[in-house]
Amino acid sequence: REVAASFSLAMSKAQELGMTVNVQGINTPEDLREMVTLGVNLVSTDNPVMVLDSLPAIVKSLVSVPCIP
Repeated sequence: REVAASFSLAMSKAQELGMTVNVQGINTPEDLREMVTLGVNLVSTDNPVMVLDSLPAIVKSLVSVPCIP
C-alpha cells in the first residue's frame, strides 16, 4: 500500500500540472478497480473484453446516489 500511496500522490501532482496519467498492463478486474479508484485517466489492456465486462459494476460500486426520502 505504500507504493499505491506514492503513486497516488505522484498522479495527483501530474494531473494538477495538466498531465494525463496512463497505466499499462491492466488485465484483471482487481487491477482495473484499483486504477479507477485512484483516478487514472487512461488504462491500456490486453483484455478489452474484461474492461467492458467489469467497468459498469466498478463504476456503479464507486458512485453513491443520495436517497431522497
